[in-house]
Amino acid sequence: MADERNLKRFNEEDEDLGKALKRWKMWATARMLTYRDLKPEQRGPWIFKLLGGKAWDACEHLSLDKLSSEAKIWKLLEPRFPEKEALGAIFALAARDGEDLKSWTGRVRDTFDQCQRKGNVNFPPEAKGWILLRCAGMSEEQRAIAEAKSQGQLDLNWRHKLFGREYKASTNRKRTIGVYQADEVPDVRGDHMDRGRQ
Repeated sequence: MADERNLKRFNEEDEDLGKALKRWKMWATARMLTYRDLKPEQRGPWIFKLLGGKAWDACEHLSLDKLSSEAKIWKLLEPRFPEKEALGAIFALAARDGEDLKSWTGRVRDTFDQCQRKGNVNFPPEAKGWILLRCAGMSEEQRAIAEAKSQGQLDLNWRHKLFGREYKASTNRKRTIGVYQADEVPDVRGDHMDRGRQ
């Protein structure tokens, strides 16, 4: 086998571990192809010896028999280190003002599909339905009605029953969660705050 001194270990110091793993996987796969005497059953152990930290922890329970499968190692590592960009797109989802139901649901579905492809993260149907509902630009009353109609079976396929076909998102609604009038705020500092009274 070639000189082992120039081998890259999986670097967990990268800010986006998902991207780092993707790059490292490509490097490791290409490097293994340069070894003429590396047998298929040796590929898994070769990868394993270059892991450290959380990546090593994720695979250290594998028996030698399972460790000989390169695919099993990638299957453990990829969900453990998803790409931040893919996850960030999910948590940035929000309906646009005036967006119709079909467009909103399609965008949500596409974003989840992209997250699965890029970050190898598959959210459960209930989480998808929760985001579809919570980020749809609904008033609290509309959301409460939709949650009651769902009967605990919230997923992307419930959209027509939850919203109705004519639904249009509105992002201009006032949000009242966690908002208090100034004279209802307790004075925790002990001094009197000017609460706008004349």
